[in-house]
Amino acid sequence: MSGDLLLAFRRVVHLPTNTVVGWRVTRVDAPSEPHLRTPYFRRLADELTETLLRTDGGRRSLRFMAVEADVDEAGELADHLGRVVEDHGLPGPRFGMVFPGTDVVALPEFHPQLRRLVDLDIGVGFCDPDMTLARQAIVDRLPITRLRLHAVHACIREEARMTELIALARRHGITTTVTGIETLDQERIARRAGADMGTGDHLGGWTDVPEVEVSHASALDAVQRVTGRDAPTWPD
Repeated sequence: MSGDLLLAFRRVVHLPTNTVVGWRVTRVDAPSEPHLRTPYFRRLADELTETLLRTDGGRRSLRFMAVEADVDEAGELADHLGRVVEDHGLPGPRFGMVFPGTDVVALPEFHPQLRRLVDLDIGVGFCDPDMTLARQAIVDRLPITRLRLHAVHACIREEARMTELIALARRHGITTTVTGIETLDQERIARRAGADMGTGDHLGGWTDVPEVEVSHASALDAVQRVTGRDAPTWPD
């Protein structure tokens, strides 16, 4: 529909049972722009995800949403998602925020903000190979990226390290999600290593996951609220 945004999602699969347990926001399309990219997309996607969950939250497949974010947005996200949970009665576990990168451990000034998200029962995850923040109850999930998958292909010892990391996460009650699964071989690696969740083109990419239309007015309102400035316009 002209004037609408389309949200594309990628399946999040529970690997032990091969069932779809959630969706990860992967793309927003607008008629006048090829794709909206980060960091603008990340903040907009959070608002649009709220709209989707509020209007279609009863669907069994929408048990949670995962959105990537920059760690310096953690405080703002905690405020926003706290209001969403309170205003709309949405349970915190519907939301999952992933903060990519390994530098978070070295940024203690952000740890209280991350803990606020956890206190709201909102999933928080980032690369934490030594479980430093897991031991402090600051995170409850661990993303394992495609870079580690590629490393497994390059060196067989990397698979043992990945398996050990997942086992360590399990001992701390941390959910592990392998991202960027693009081939059957990578899926098998993730399963052998004992990962909880997986996402990637091989498990369901942009071509076969649902796209949800968000009205032009809702999208403009979301952009203005999040960015504090007018959104780009496109013809009806």
